[in-house]
Amino acid sequence: MSIIQGTTKVSAGGYNIDQSIRFNDDDSAKLTRTPASAGNRKTWTWSGWVKRGNLGAHIMFGTGTLSGTANDMVLWFNASDQIAFYRNSVYILRTDPVYRDPSAWYHIVLHIDTTNATATDRQRLWVNGVEVTDFNQDNNLALNGSYAVNNTIQHAIGQTGTYGSNYYDGYMAEINFIDGQALDPTSFGEYDSVSGVWIPKAYAGTYGTNGFYITGADSADLGADYSGNGNDFTSSGLTADDQVTDTPTDNYAVFSDIIKGENSYHASSYGWGSNTISEGGLKVLGPTGTNLAGATISYPSSGKFYYEATYIGTDTAFFGIADLYDDTKAVWYRNNGWVSENSSSWNTSSGAASYTAGDVLAISVNMDGNEAKFYKNNSLQSTVSLTAGSTYTPVLFGGNSSIGFSIDFGQLGFTYTPPTGFSALSTANLPDPTIKDGSAYFQTTLYTGTGSVLEVNQIENSTFQPDLVWIKQRNKIDNHIVNDAVRGADKALYTNSTTAEIINGSVTSFDSDGFTLGTWNNVNQSGITAAAWQWLAANGTASNSDGDFTSTVSANQTSGFSVLTWTGDGTSTVVNSIGHGLGKAPSLIIMRRRSPADDWFVYAEPITQSYYLRLNSTAAQAIDTGNNTWGGTAPTSSVFYTEAIGSAAYDYVAYCFAEVEGFSKIGKYTGNGSADGPFLWCGFRPAFVLVKRTNTADNWVIVDSSRNSYNVANLRIYPDTTNADITSTIYDFLSNGFKLRASDGGVNGSGSTYIFMAFAEHPFGGSTVTPVPAR
Repeated sequence: MSIIQGTTKVSAGGYNIDQSIRFNDDDSAKLTRTPASAGNRKTWTWSGWVKRGNLGAHIMFGTGTLSGTANDMVLWFNASDQIAFYRNSVYILRTDPVYRDPSAWYHIVLHIDTTNATATDRQRLWVNGVEVTDFNQDNNLALNGSYAVNNTIQHAIGQTGTYGSNYYDGYMAEINFIDGQALDPTSFGEYDSVSGVWIPKAYAGTYGTNGFYITGADSADLGADYSGNGNDFTSSGLTADDQVTDTPTDNYAVFSDIIKGENSYHASSYGWGSNTISEGGLKVLGPTGTNLAGATISYPSSGKFYYEATYIGTDTAFFGIADLYDDTKAVWYRNNGWVSENSSSWNTSSGAASYTAGDVLAISVNMDGNEAKFYKNNSLQSTVSLTAGSTYTPVLFGGNSSIGFSIDFGQLGFTYTPPTGFSALSTANLPDPTIKDGSAYFQTTLYTGTGSVLEVNQIENSTFQPDLVWIKQRNKIDNHIVNDAVRGADKALYTNSTTAEIINGSVTSFDSDGFTLGTWNNVNQSGITAAAWQWLAANGTASNSDGDFTSTVSANQTSGFSVLTWTGDGTSTVVNSIGHGLGKAPSLIIMRRRSPADDWFVYAEPITQSYYLRLNSTAAQAIDTGNNTWGGTAPTSSVFYTEAIGSAAYDYVAYCFAEVEGFSKIGKYTGNGSADGPFLWCGFRPAFVLVKRTNTADNWVIVDSSRNSYNVANLRIYPDTTNADITSTIYDFLSNGFKLRASDGGVNGSGSTYIFMAFAEHPFGGSTVTPVPAR
């Protein structure tokens, strides 16, 4: 019997959060209360949903005054973006993971129970429903110790007196404090039965003497307690405008310093980042110099959206949108009235008016009609065309430290009514994703070899019948093994080698909920650790006669993946078409001759059919001289093109991948050579990323969220070598894409070009999907 080990997902029950409180550290914003009497100083729980603005040291909750540190207890993000619980200058908890995803919401639960005889259980921390167990600092509280929380001293949300410079910056919602109980996250959240993500639910328990429930529901009294206890907090540095509709159940776009795009025209001319971003990512000022700022939500391929920005200053500024992957595709409205439309030149006679301090600008973006309109004070100024297929993102530029914009994506309430049919840029207004749980079509399974027949369906995260399994030992030098259901489970190829197909007993069967391994050492030697990446196609084959040769295809049009085989005619001068079964053009194809020995050839749409890469080689992209590989023709919705090379009728196999919004992304980027590297929008939280440098020789790189369960993702595997896991800082996986955190040439060399393919753990959002939490 198969045993699936995983988290049970339960229905969310439709619980929605209507508002949050925005904290701006520049305003010294905080909520404070001093209890009249002490509560339980040994046992309590704090739960809150938080969305970060600026990164760095920011306090969520704590006690203490300026008089000294004797009563300090602080829950905060420290300067390294770790979550820490601090008492009297000593870290009680400090996480190994870093939490620097400002694009979405975290759910944080801390409970204290000093009556617990197990020292490490006296202080426990959960993020997004999962207990954190990896700490680089853990000083346990004393057994039966009575501490500052619940004493008759100042308690604060967003700051403590002793650490006055570390005001919180960002948003908070659903702040619950339970006096006298040590609760786990299931009192405040649950797993959504559709998407599988952690979501909020209403707390139904009691609060105890000093317990409170802060929601920000009354804009005139943001510190009001809704627990029934009347334990109201006094607000400071907050106004009615700090009640916003950005919440864990409808996550809005904001601007962030981590959003950096291509190093092409606009980025090379103006640079990315180093802006002053404040007010929860809704105010952007450019520093001395020239820099762009990007938003945390890119426009989807369809839909109509609107956002506003109030101009600050009297000097050069640009308001508009740009493609993060190719920011030559940008449209701008400049303060002098010039307009730029997908080029480096300005239309100086566009008819648009100049704008000055206090003017409210707006842009309506029609992705269905590939058109954008600029407005000033609700008056149409210019209509511009957009490039079909581009990934546009709101982008701003301010010429110096006093120039910029105050932005509203709808969370503050627009100044003007958007045009009919246009929506705010939030997750609830994104198109409903076809795939609501990425693990239904792609999974990474980690396992340990036994040396005897092993049913991998007994391992967590193997819950469908795969059609492609790619296995790599992690702690031992050995080959990458690829098996698929079309060739037959027992037939293996090596991605790192030209070796011909072999029958080796690596995979003996593809099962309804996983696969079974034989005893071959490469995949199942006793004690080895391994990763198996699995893709679901059709769980069956069909004959496809769309091309010049009949192919045998297992195609899943929902997930954009197919496995196919065919037999060539050996005519080296003939370009052949091969049916792939996807119903849309694949953006990446991995193809090879099964026997005799041969290279793996890779087609990638970002480098076009004029070039190819080799999966088994570090070589840079090569010109397809004579169109010998891809026939000089881009794939269509039914076929791709290749040349049957050789003097005999050889057998071939290909794996084809087409982009599916919210599930897969195939793109390109240019490195900047910095640990603060480009951000790659995917529209989902990645489970798997494959990268290859294209302009010069370097390894292919695979990173996944199973081997790297938290940020920074620092385990990489090279598909073109036999190497085991390599530990090296590489990415932050985020709720909406991934962020380069390495400066090495393999993934982020300055000026180097790269392609990537990513698959989703969960979609970022959608009209019927609860937003994925921050990572």
